[in-house]
Amino acid sequence: MDKIPFTNETDRFVHVGGVMIPPHDTRDVDPRLLAGATTESPAPAAEDDDPLLAILDAKVGAAIVGLPALSNEELARLGELEAAHKNRKTLIEAIAVEQLARAEKAAAENTPGASDDPADDPAPNGAGEAGGGGED
Repeated sequence: MDKIPFTNETDRFVHVGGVMIPPHDTRDVDPRLLAGATTESPAPAAEDDDPLLAILDAKVGAAIVGLPALSNEELARLGELEAAHKNRKTLIEAIAVEQLARAEKAAAENTPGASDDPADDPAPNGAGEAGGGGED
């Protein structure tokens, strides 16, 4: 199997398969062990038009500003692409925060009694329910 060069751009040792790669050093590794690496020809030109790739090329601050405009699927894909490419901690955390905020909002909208209006909350201990007098 052909190996490809992998550069450890971190300040810590990285292990890829059975290969230990010192910080800022390059070793040949099996491409199947790298996330997102392929041994096939480059991706088709259509992927170059992907707007998510333009976000990845932007500075972190500019990328974060655009997160709310993305769909849930685009946001998830952007997180995967960022982790596989530049792996910027600040952007990955911002994506996670946006996903969490969306999940919390969706859960609040789907939860009975999650309204801020106390009139929407059910009566405590079954009080006010029809037939609650105990007489038949």
